[in-house]
Amino acid sequence: MSGFDNAGLPYPEKVDAQTLTTAAFAIAAPKTAGTIKKYTMTGTPASVTGPPAVAGLSFDIWWLMGGAGSYTFPWPAAFRWFGASSAGTAPSFPTAAGSVFVTSHVCVDGTHWESAYIGESV
Repeated sequence: MSGFDNAGLPYPEKVDAQTLTTAAFAIAAPKTAGTIKKYTMTGTPASVTGPPAVAGLSFDIWWLMGGAGSYTFPWPAAFRWFGASSAGTAPSFPTAAGSVFVTSHVCVDGTHWESAYIGESV
């Protein structure tokens, strides 16, 4: 399965699975690494770099709180959250060990990732 970028060129529709620790982390570009991301957190990253914001691209992240849980994710400024203040503060996410939740991100302006918290497993 594949998607198409804003130039009509195919890009991979694959899972980009990563384990996040306390090290700095870069979210891989959806056009090259795939639009489905599965992140297992075993620590809070020291810093996070977002992918280039390209109008027409989108990706989803499936999150799993591993280890002891209680980890947070320092979102880059280019991520704006639906229902958030103009500062774009991310909503609170589940942090209990074993929690699973999903976020979705789409770029419509070439500058920001419009982001939404989709929900969590129960």
